[in-house]
Amino acid sequence: MENLNEDQWSKEDYFNGTTLVNIVAVFFGIMFFIGVMVLVATPTEGSDNNTVIHRGEPILVPSEWPTQVIYDTTNACYQGTVRWLMLYNPQLQGIPPPIQIQRAMVEHCFCVLDVIRLEMSFPEYVDILNQGDPGAIFMSRSFKCIREYGTLPGIAFVPDNSTTSDNSTIIEDLKEESQESPDQEETDSSKDSLIFQG
Repeated sequence: MENLNEDQWSKEDYFNGTTLVNIVAVFFGIMFFIGVMVLVATPTEGSDNNTVIHRGEPILVPSEWPTQVIYDTTNACYQGTVRWLMLYNPQLQGIPPPIQIQRAMVEHCFCVLDVIRLEMSFPEYVDILNQGDPGAIFMSRSFKCIREYGTLPGIAFVPDNSTTSDNSTIIEDLKEESQESPDQEETDSSKDSLIFQG
């Protein structure tokens, strides 16, 4: 076919080789592309099934908690857990925990968050945070997760209050012997003559 400008083309030359199948295929391709663009551009609100299996039991998870609050709460719990562990292990300060320990701490914080979400609604949680002591919320739930759900195995131990006993020591009065040994007399005289050298 020779090079012709648009004025010299005929209708037959322009649609040469075009069939109805090609036209339909192009039409559906364009419609598919436009449909995907509309679906992607349309804001959708996902709904979560509120019944979740947690630690083998079905639970109802409130869906009113914003994602940012969930992230912030988990992050605050994680930082508190790190500080808690550093309090009892100061030699670990400045050393990043291994990946397995980090994962265990995150799982622990997810447990703490789940317990908080099951016990109170989002407005109640915000009211408690605004009162000023969020640490109390986290510590009580943290102990519950460690005791009941076994989080932080081998990392943190919480003593069981049911096994506490009186560990006081009873000292009987011993009567001093009336006679002192000669060794004791020597140590008494040597105490006065000690000079600490540094």
